[in-house]
Amino acid sequence: MSVDSVRFPTVLPRAGLRRRLVVAAGRVLRWVDPASAERAVRGELSGELGLRERLLVAAAVDDAERSGDLAALEPLHRWMWSGAQAEVFHQAARERFDRWWGPHHSAIVEPLREQLDAGRFTTLCEVGTGNGLVLAELARCLPGLERLIGVDLSAAQVQANARERHDPRVSFVAADGAAWLTENAGAGWAVFTNAGVLEYFPQGRLDALFRVLAARAPACVALVEPLAEGFDPARPGASVPYSAEKSFSHPYVAMLERAGFRVTWRAEQRFEGVRWLLLVAVAQRG
Repeated sequence: MSVDSVRFPTVLPRAGLRRRLVVAAGRVLRWVDPASAERAVRGELSGELGLRERLLVAAAVDDAERSGDLAALEPLHRWMWSGAQAEVFHQAARERFDRWWGPHHSAIVEPLREQLDAGRFTTLCEVGTGNGLVLAELARCLPGLERLIGVDLSAAQVQANARERHDPRVSFVAADGAAWLTENAGAGWAVFTNAGVLEYFPQGRLDALFRVLAARAPACVALVEPLAEGFDPARPGASVPYSAEKSFSHPYVAMLERAGFRVTWRAEQRFEGVRWLLLVAVAQRG
């Protein structure tokens, strides 16, 4: 199975007529059963979405698009990445690890290593660690770190990663990344994301996380995230919708600088139809 076969609940049919029919059916169901519709909006869905739930979700997604409030879809993204469908995705994503990480995204390792070696950094936390393959590579490439922690919403995936762990410095936690870092991150921590994780965070929540991390300097943020075509990540302003999944293209450079970070390295890559931003930023005391 490939990752392209995984069905995201927030993806609506592209065809105009089919989309209108699906959304209209969802609105009728919402009128008939408002309690179920409210549960769908809150992301309280079954493990395998049935037709009824898909229609209710379609109506909610259409409402969010019409109002411009895609942040309202965060519970649906959380459902996607915490349940059985996330395990399927992460296992399928193993086949693209060699295509994406080694030839492309691993370019961030050396700039990250330079900042970690220059500062007083002891811990790296990967938010959205998925199948843990990238974290294992970071552990191999960054031997000076005392510990590496992979945080993911999927408890089942975290348990699977723990069974495959070989480096004693590496551990895994099932939790919401932003909430867990707010409670646990300390001075000397680096936060890392790869291949699109922060794109599912509403801008306000991500702003708050960056401020928390900067206040606990020295801190480092290293990210590999997709960007919409023509979008300038250094220009202050609102995030814009990205992809059929209803995620976000964030102005990461502007947000980090506003929080108190200094961007020390930045690059862009384009492959397999995606524009990628690679970035390392640090916040120092004083």
